[in-house]
Amino acid sequence: SESLLSLAAGSRAGVRDGDPAVIGGDVLVGRVLGAPTDVSCWLAPIVDSSAGRLDVYITSADRPEAGPSEGVKAQIRPGSRGLLVGEGDGSATRITEGDIVRLWDATWKPSAQGMRVGVVRRVGRSDRSPLRTQIEVECGVDPTRLRQVTLKVEAGP
Repeated sequence: SESLLSLAAGSRAGVRDGDPAVIGGDVLVGRVLGAPTDVSCWLAPIVDSSAGRLDVYITSADRPEAGPSEGVKAQIRPGSRGLLVGEGDGSATRITEGDIVRLWDATWKPSAQGMRVGVVRRVGRSDRSPLRTQIEVECGVDPTRLRQVTLKVEAGP
């Protein structure tokens, strides 16, 4: 894909396929794609088409610490202009602009769960299905402007 990032960290540093990358402690950037070499790896940003669909939960901006049980579940995917787009069901009517979007996706490693994906920038009716709510999410980071990330690697045996 066109926006994969090359990182100077590899298997010697404990990096493995699927390890999440963050900035600022909890802002999700993406995850390692494929097996790393000894000293490097590729990172797929969450806004890249290779990232696919993300399961997330959305909480009110005034309760950023709220967990998944209190949030609205949604599925989002990379869209255009660096945004993530998706639709929610009936409970999605509780979503408003400025709400916090966090990862809650079983296809990601446990260390990525609850990491901040971004902020809801637009809420509207779906063109395809008027009973569903369409959301646009602005990512917490622009991957083209990164100088460094933190890889969340699991401790070795």
